[in-house]
Amino acid sequence: EAIEKRHQVAICYREALKDVRGIRYLDDSFGVKHNYSYFPIFVSEREYGMSRDALYEKMKSVGIYGRRYFYPLISTFSTYKGLESSRKENLPNAYKMADEVICLPMHHDLNQADIEKVLNSICIDYNKV
Repeated sequence: EAIEKRHQVAICYREALKDVRGIRYLDDSFGVKHNYSYFPIFVSEREYGMSRDALYEKMKSVGIYGRRYFYPLISTFSTYKGLESSRKENLPNAYKMADEVICLPMHHDLNQADIEKVLNSICIDYNKV
């Protein structure tokens, strides 16, 4: 029951975000049984007009706490920082993901008002969609 409720939240998020320029999300993969425990979005600063961190702060200012996954990237920790393999040019995909991903709130008890609050922080005219 909880998984199906999270699935419905994911459907709401996808429907509202599908035409938002600069916001991408993962679709369900065929043949995979999803548990919908996370809903990551990827923010293209160039297309969306705001960085992931700026969106994170905007959401936080209205009481929405997303999560910046892969942040900070482990290769930036002092233990690994000096290694050749951890240099930014050797990990372009990891750095790109770390700079763009934010997970939206996901819980089986999110109600429509909660979902709308999240979407209003991302989509300027969500209520007009």
